[in-house]
Amino acid sequence: TASRFSPISSADLQKWNSSGCSFAVFRGRDNIAIFDTQDARKTALFKIDGRVQTVRASGSGQGSYWTGSVAGHVVRLIKGRTNPAFKNDGGGQGGEGRIEWRGPEGEGTLPIRWEEGC
Repeated sequence: TASRFSPISSADLQKWNSSGCSFAVFRGRDNIAIFDTQDARKTALFKIDGRVQTVRASGSGQGSYWTGSVAGHVVRLIKGRTNPAFKNDGGGQGGEGRIEWRGPEGEGTLPIRWEEGC
């Protein structure tokens, strides 16, 4: 369910080895997923049920910007449209999209705001 996506804290991000270029996913003000856009494996960071998980992309699911297996579910990050009002602190771009998941425990979708840049 959407409630399984926990906010990623600053302390969680300090342990993440990143190039500094990212695609971050927000539910409200909470960062609930992030991946390094310069990483060839597109390694993402999620916090599911309070536990940090590092997940490599497993392909480019049709129409998704990132697809991987998270907590036994196929998770897709859908970039959606750009909104010029959203900018990250590095001056990148942002917009609206969604997270979709499906697996043995069910499926769902969650609207998100995204920010991308270096």
